[in-house]
Amino acid sequence: MDILIGNNVFWNLISVGQVKLNEEGLLLQKTRLGWVLAGPMPNSYLGPKTNVVQCNLIQNLGVEKQFAKFWELEEHFNNKVKSNEEKFCESHFSHMVKRDANCRFIVTIPFKGDLSQLGDSKEIAERRLLNIERKLQGNPQLKSEYLKFLTEYSDL
Repeated sequence: MDILIGNNVFWNLISVGQVKLNEEGLLLQKTRLGWVLAGPMPNSYLGPKTNVVQCNLIQNLGVEKQFAKFWELEEHFNNKVKSNEEKFCESHFSHMVKRDANCRFIVTIPFKGDLSQLGDSKEIAERRLLNIERKLQGNPQLKSEYLKFLTEYSDL
């Protein structure tokens, strides 16, 4: 292995240009650092009872030039000036993201702006709920279907 690249940089290195070498998925991918060979290599290439995989690299640029190009790209991504919203988002994520006992993420949704913009939405929602409950009391079949739907939705 010549270099290990993080996912935050990897996708920015990929360029247009892909050559499929076989039906099993072995391919050449053009990147900003040169060509990369990727994909599975069938055991038929290795011969029977062989557990060795060999990786060869063909370079057009010298190693020094490749690393210089890589670090140029890396610096570009690290030196990007972040907006106030991006800073807030990163801060919110690092302070507000938690994991529960089932390893599921629990995230508080940030509200952009003033909470007073919500107006009387709670009162309106409560009135609508009471209105639906009155309507369902008068129609038992509709109430049964509604409860069935809510149970299914909750299970999903």
